Amino acid sequence: MITSLASAVFVVGAWIARVRTGTWLNPFTPPLFVFALEAALAGGVGVVQPSENYAALSLRTQLIVLVVSLSSLALVGFLGESRLAGPVQIRPRMPLRLLILFAGVLIVGATVYLIGRNEGVPFLTIARKFAMGWGTHYSEYDIPFLTPAAQGLNRFIFLLLAIDLMAMGVPLREHLRRRSVEYTVALVTLICVFASGRRNVFLWPVLFLSIANVMRGWRPRSLFRPKTIAAMAIILLAFTWAGNVRLGGSGVSASPLSHLVAEELGESWLSGVLTGAVLYLAPNLSNLDVMVENGPRPAGGLIIVSQMLPRGVVELFGEEPASAITYLRERELLPFRGMTFRTIFADLAADFGPYGAVLAGMLLFGLSVVAHNRARRSGHWLKLYLAFIPGLIMFPLLNQYTGLPTLLPVLLLGTLVRVRADVPGGGAVRGVRGRTAGYQSTKSSIPA
Repeated sequence: MITSLASAVFVVGAWIARVRTGTWLNPFTPPLFVFALEAALAGGVGVVQPSENYAALSLRTQLIVLVVSLSSLALVGFLGESRLAGPVQIRPRMPLRLLILFAGVLIVGATVYLIGRNEGVPFLTIARKFAMGWGTHYSEYDIPFLTPAAQGLNRFIFLLLAIDLMAMGVPLREHLRRRSVEYTVALVTLICVFASGRRNVFLWPVLFLSIANVMRGWRPRSLFRPKTIAAMAIILLAFTWAGNVRLGGSGVSASPLSHLVAEELGESWLSGVLTGAVLYLAPNLSNLDVMVENGPRPAGGLIIVSQMLPRGVVELFGEEPASAITYLRERELLPFRGMTFRTIFADLAADFGPYGAVLAGMLLFGLSVVAHNRARRSGHWLKLYLAFIPGLIMFPLLNQYTGLPTLLPVLLLGTLVRVRADVPGGGAVRGVRGRTAGYQSTKSSIPA
């Protein structure tokens, strides 16, 4: 009953985020809807016999979920419009193309080293091991510091392109044409990072560029236009395909819920998509419940710090801790099987304990609201807000706020790129429905 109420509160919060920002294309509405689905699945566990995928939640965990939903509802009430107050200028310390090429060379080099060290492409190695019935995880093939740094550089490239799109003030199609070399380099680096076994890297370019488009004044006439539906379908199918390949060509699960889906829909592609959704969402709150009830001894922030620094630096202060998911697995705090196993609170609990994780997670969510509102008129906050988007989107699944993939783009944007929002004399952005922005374009890549 409590989780069902929390699910309803999350839905209301998602709607308020849409109303306050003026668009469905904002990074607050999707995660709140996902949280609503997780809470709804948790509330409906009694319909299907509890299994190795999930179990009924304790009263304390249900109350925590309710507190998170109410806190989210209160915070999104402070959201402002997702539209820039004026034109944007971007001033990299070196030509934009050269900056992107340099980052691209570093990513390709890191990928070649990763493949050589693992004697093969990690993504394909994972697929082969699952096909042979061996369990494995992409983190087993990572090189400390180097792999997350490559992910951070890839995000940095697409964040540069998103800010440049806002600065040029042209439709995305025109930006793709003018920056064809830069986008080609970005695509190559995206494939390199994907080779490490991460699927979510495909989401960030789409989100960065879409939200940049929205912030400069673009509003889609409808989310149900054929082109929009086709684009979403392609992304979803590619995501599902990559998941099936990574699992050795099979998405088989022991989940009773997924079996019910299969029985209703047969072997259709829709069955695979819905089964994947259940596997991503069903176990998360059940695993959170295990942590709340068992109270893991927190690492005091050392895990988060170790994700941001080279191993040699961390080892100066003691033995390097395992990643959050390894830390939790070793203590049998992720007993329920699934595709992500956890929410952001599970990852943060390894450092701060279950209650500290909820507090830290909601503080990060609140900081994202502040960054969103101030990004309209501040270049510094604009860079921070865009870098927070992965953390917001993945909030119901895992922690993408902290770690080198988020910190590195923030540091590089802060030191190598000057961004100004609401440039004097440009006038306010006017709302234009369609593909073009509603303000005067400013010259991109102005020399420092």
